[in-house]
Amino acid sequence: MNDRLIRYLVIAAVVLGGIGLFIRPESGVDRVPGFYPLTAVLIITLVVLGVRMLARLLERPEDEYDAD
Repeated sequence: MNDRLIRYLVIAAVVLGGIGLFIRPESGVDRVPGFYPLTAVLIITLVVLGVRMLARLLERPEDEYDAD
């Protein structure tokens, strides 16, 4: 995955999270049809992308433990 794309996705997640801190249930945002399913899809997508980024950071070479 392109590093620039990952950077933009992280920035978007932070911005959306920051906006979410100021949205209150009284504002009616949760009355939008499909609000909760769309929110769940967004969160699951961000979690999967985060796991992929962590996997790239933590992966080791295939032959790291081979005896030379």
